[in-house]
Amino acid sequence: MEVALEKGVIQSKSLILDATHTKAQYNQTSPQEVLRARSKNVRKMNYSVDESMKEKFPEKPTEDTLEAELDYSERLVEVH
Repeated sequence: MEVALEKGVIQSKSLILDATHTKAQYNQTSPQEVLRARSKNVRKMNYSVDESMKEKFPEKPTEDTLEAELDYSERLVEVH
Protein backbone atom coordinates (compact mmCIF):
# COMPACT_ATOMS: atom_id res chain seq x y z
CA MET A 1 0.00 0.00 0.00
CA GLU A 2 2.88 2.36 0.81
CA VAL A 3 4.34 1.99 -2.67
CA ALA A 4 0.95 2.68 -4.25
CA LEU A 5 0.63 5.84 -2.12
CA GLU A 6 4.14 6.98 -3.08
CA LYS A 7 3.45 6.44 -6.80
CA GLY A 8 0.11 8.25 -6.58
CA VAL A 9 -1.84 5.16 -7.65
CA ILE A 10 -4.09 5.55 -4.63
CA GLN A 11 -4.66 8.65 -2.56
CA SER A 12 -6.47 7.34 0.50
CA LYS A 13 -4.75 5.82 3.51
CA SER A 14 -7.77 3.59 4.14
CA LEU A 15 -7.77 0.06 2.78
CA ILE A 16 -10.96 -1.96 2.62
CA LEU A 17 -10.68 -5.70 2.01
CA ASP A 18 -13.47 -8.02 0.95
CA ALA A 19 -12.99 -11.56 2.25
CA THR A 20 -16.39 -12.84 1.19
CA HIS A 21 -15.02 -15.88 -0.64
CA THR A 22 -12.38 -16.82 1.93
CA LYS A 23 -14.72 -19.09 3.89
CA ALA A 24 -16.16 -20.66 0.77
CA GLN A 25 -12.74 -21.55 -0.62
CA TYR A 26 -10.63 -22.37 2.39
CA ASN A 27 -12.83 -23.42 5.31
CA GLN A 28 -15.08 -25.98 3.72
CA THR A 29 -16.99 -28.19 6.10
CA SER A 30 -16.16 -31.87 5.79
CA PRO A 31 -18.95 -34.35 5.01
CA GLN A 32 -18.68 -35.93 8.46
CA GLU A 33 -18.98 -32.50 10.11
CA VAL A 34 -22.15 -31.85 8.12
CA LEU A 35 -23.62 -35.22 9.14
CA ARG A 36 -22.61 -34.70 12.77
CA ALA A 37 -24.29 -31.28 12.89
CA ARG A 38 -27.47 -32.59 11.27
CA SER A 39 -27.59 -35.59 13.61
CA LYS A 40 -27.23 -33.24 16.55
CA ASN A 41 -30.15 -31.15 15.29
CA VAL A 42 -32.31 -34.26 14.89
CA ARG A 43 -31.54 -35.33 18.47
CA LYS A 44 -32.16 -31.84 19.88
CA MET A 45 -35.52 -31.54 18.12
CA ASN A 46 -36.59 -34.95 19.37
CA TYR A 47 -35.45 -34.22 22.93
CA SER A 48 -37.48 -31.01 22.97
CA VAL A 49 -40.61 -33.05 22.21
CA ASP A 50 -39.84 -36.26 24.09
CA GLU A 51 -36.92 -36.42 26.54
CA SER A 52 -37.22 -40.22 26.77
CA MET A 53 -35.86 -40.47 23.21
CA LYS A 54 -32.35 -40.15 24.70
CA GLU A 55 -32.56 -43.78 25.76
CA LYS A 56 -33.70 -44.95 22.32
CA PHE A 57 -31.03 -43.31 20.18
CA PRO A 58 -27.85 -45.21 19.28
CA GLU A 59 -24.48 -44.39 20.80
CA LYS A 60 -22.62 -41.61 19.02
CA PRO A 61 -19.69 -42.78 16.88
CA THR A 62 -16.26 -42.87 18.47
CA GLU A 63 -14.40 -42.86 15.14
CA ASP A 64 -13.96 -39.63 13.21
CA THR A 65 -14.69 -41.14 9.79
CA LEU A 66 -17.33 -40.55 7.19
CA GLU A 67 -18.36 -44.21 7.32
CA ALA A 68 -18.93 -44.03 11.09
CA GLU A 69 -21.06 -40.88 10.73
CA LEU A 70 -23.07 -42.41 7.87
CA ASP A 71 -23.72 -45.55 9.92
CA TYR A 72 -24.76 -43.50 12.94
CA SER A 73 -27.03 -41.27 10.84
CA GLU A 74 -28.77 -44.31 9.34
CA ARG A 75 -29.29 -45.90 12.78
CA LEU A 76 -30.55 -42.57 14.13
CA VAL A 77 -33.15 -42.30 11.38
CA GLU A 78 -34.29 -45.90 11.91
CA VAL A 79 -35.22 -45.11 15.52
CA HIS A 80 -37.87 -42.74 14.31
